[in-house]
Amino acid sequence: MPVRGDEVYGVGTTALNLGAELARRGHRVRFLGVVEGPLLEAARPRGIETKVLPVGEPTGYMRRGMRRLLDVAASVQWSQAFAAAAVAAYPEPPTVVHVHWPHLLLAAGRYGAAVKARTFWEMPNIVSDRPPLQLPRRLYRRTLRLYKIQPLANSAYTAATLGPVGMGLNPIVFHLGVDQERFDPTQVNAVSREALGLPEDALIFGVVARLHESKGQAIFAEAVCRRLQSDDNLAMLLVGGPTDGPVAQRILHLAEQGGHVDRFRFAGLQSKPERFYGAMDVNVNCRIDPEPFGLSVIEGMMMEKPALVHALGGPAETVDPESTGWHVDTPTVDGFEAGITKAIQAGADLQRMGRHARTVALERFSTRAVVDRYLMLLNPEATP
Repeated sequence: MPVRGDEVYGVGTTALNLGAELARRGHRVRFLGVVEGPLLEAARPRGIETKVLPVGEPTGYMRRGMRRLLDVAASVQWSQAFAAAAVAAYPEPPTVVHVHWPHLLLAAGRYGAAVKARTFWEMPNIVSDRPPLQLPRRLYRRTLRLYKIQPLANSAYTAATLGPVGMGLNPIVFHLGVDQERFDPTQVNAVSREALGLPEDALIFGVVARLHESKGQAIFAEAVCRRLQSDDNLAMLLVGGPTDGPVAQRILHLAEQGGHVDRFRFAGLQSKPERFYGAMDVNVNCRIDPEPFGLSVIEGMMMEKPALVHALGGPAETVDPESTGWHVDTPTVDGFEAGITKAIQAGADLQRMGRHARTVALERFSTRAVVDRYLMLLNPEATP
């Protein structure tokens, strides 16, 4: 599996979950990195072989305009070096090459072709159509066809942004998985509301995400402030950083204006977010642009928390309205306030919805379920 090696969340978590579960089932898994880092360090104790190839960091797909074109041209030569180094590192060739990062796609294709292995691209993000002539989309499709790489899209929305590839290589929707043992509410050492300074009797909405304008925390916070004006007993927990950035400052300003500072808590960036879901009643994904998948949505479901999500992208597919959570059609203050109202009206039903959310997550989005589907892709006639 070609990786960078220094991934810490998102792609890193996805690769580690897939690799560790395959290794647990007796399959030989290798992470071929280009730099030493947290992903490789986490992989080793989980039965995954790791090696840093002596090829330097990748180029390509990193900048815009003509500079991006130059990067792409340079990546062709780099990818050949990667493939050669990978072949030299392991004389025993793999049967499958699996890649996530787009800028490693060409390298994975060359490596897969060199060792005659099946190659998969697990698409982590939507494909942008902003540059002239939809250049990224065209480059990806050409690479997929040239090296017969099968794209696995993390949502139907992500698949649609790539579009048809042809040659029997159209994207397959392959939702991501979450470690069902790590995100188990009966096993997690949860952080209490008291420790966070949150009221025990309040309805707590939590957001686990980097504090950034695109994540929508400030817009959701404004919706919470508006509801608090009618004396609803609400609070908001934000897990992620930076806590001294513009988004955090905007939220604090909103809270101060309304006299609700005691109703907002910033937990900061956490390496173990599972410890904070227990303090929430509702897990929120309020990203304002399309969410390719939304890993924190599934983590919350595993932790028995119903999800309130902006239904654009992956969350529209993973959250069942009125069953495991609620959809918000527009990422505005009005839209999120309507979603908050739905959660308030659920009342005592919240716990039942949370338990059902974990049941659904175990069936559809656990690492075990995902690896079962993956093995079926490799061999449709085999029993997982």
